[in-house]
Amino acid sequence: PDDLSPADAVSPAVSPAITAAAIDAPGVASSAADAGTLLARVRAAYPELPLPAHAGGAAGELVLQLMAVKAGTVLFDEGRPCMAFPLLLSGQVQVARGTPGGRSLGVYRRGAGEFCIVSASCLFGGTPFSAHGVALQDTELALVDAAGFAAWTAHEPFRRHVFGIFAERLSGLITLEISLTCATSSFAATRGDTFLPAAVAGNSRWL
Repeated sequence: PDDLSPADAVSPAVSPAITAAAIDAPGVASSAADAGTLLARVRAAYPELPLPAHAGGAAGELVLQLMAVKAGTVLFDEGRPCMAFPLLLSGQVQVARGTPGGRSLGVYRRGAGEFCIVSASCLFGGTPFSAHGVALQDTELALVDAAGFAAWTAHEPFRRHVFGIFAERLSGLITLEISLTCATSSFAATRGDTFLPAAVAGNSRWL
């Protein structure tokens, strides 16, 4: 499944040395001659994504870069700025949040043709990463630099598509919160407690 429960959490032991290939500091460049091929791969992986006409860059400007990483590579980390938007061409990535106890609590997994909501929200809001991402398999990504992503979002069909994904995700979280609140209320009623539903509602920002 795409989304992970706490039971699916993992704590990857990744050497800091391999984080040089992370999304927040991309170091794998594509030549202008490869831009057309890379763009074609993006269109194949995301057939429903309405890309703007200038998606590959204008006047020789390189918007897309190809990144190929090995399983276990940390792609981005909590507290770091987001410098590019990833489009997954192959492989699988897990996004997780760190806990005070040093564990990683899985949030969701993404594969080819799927979106990383954390990266998009960071670029839209100009905020640091609130989670970290690790490649679960050998993975290829097309990276859209921050300026390119801003230009893409000026294209209304693309912007509507991305916001639609945000809306779908938000709807799912609201449904989850309602389900948790109802379940907790039922549990509290059997114990005579009254504070548990409020506690769940007050911590909904973590869902």
